[in-house]
Amino acid sequence: MRKGKEVMNCIVEFPAKEILRNLVTARYNHHAKRIFIACPEGLVPVKTASQRYRLFKKKKICKSCGRIGTVARLESSEQKGRITYYFNFYCVEEDRYILMTKDHILPKSLGGRDSLSNYQTMCFPCNSKKADRIISERVKKAFLCMDCGKDTFSSKEYYSLNDPIWKSICTKDERGGMLCLSCAQVRLGRKLVEEDFKPTKINLKNPVVLSFMGETSAQVLG
Repeated sequence: MRKGKEVMNCIVEFPAKEILRNLVTARYNHHAKRIFIACPEGLVPVKTASQRYRLFKKKKICKSCGRIGTVARLESSEQKGRITYYFNFYCVEEDRYILMTKDHILPKSLGGRDSLSNYQTMCFPCNSKKADRIISERVKKAFLCMDCGKDTFSSKEYYSLNDPIWKSICTKDERGGMLCLSCAQVRLGRKLVEEDFKPTKINLKNPVVLSFMGETSAQVLG
């Protein structure tokens, strides 16, 4: 398994419950920065300061699908000649190891905080699906009309106006947003005409926009 450019090697397995109890107890009851684990490589140090360990001790079950992390694998990675030891936790299904992850309920990119109250346990497949869904929701939000909230993507009102027209109806901060055709005309104070649109494919392949541009442009540029 790879994590960035690190190569992670599994050394030994333990029951997750036992390891989590030892890690969290050492950290929060005895203020120990690390514990030593006996393994084929000898006694190796594992840092206890990980919010993942606190989360998994309380919540071992994937919030989405219900998979349970029952196995703790002592793993190591090497960067710049330095070996680091740590635990990852897995659900095992038919000899297949599924990584359990710490997920931000409210993503950091949307203002979510690094705190236990904003964490939930998710298996790697479910976490990946959530990331894809968030990206999809962001894209959808980018197509909402800034004035009325209409979904311009679903209504096929995505278009490109000539720069002077667009700049005349939007502030500098708004120029990366969207307006439905009705709100664009309200701001402009008149109906949009063919000369207001750029002769680009995004306009020429959109039947809604073509109704404003007329058949001549479609025949010449399409």
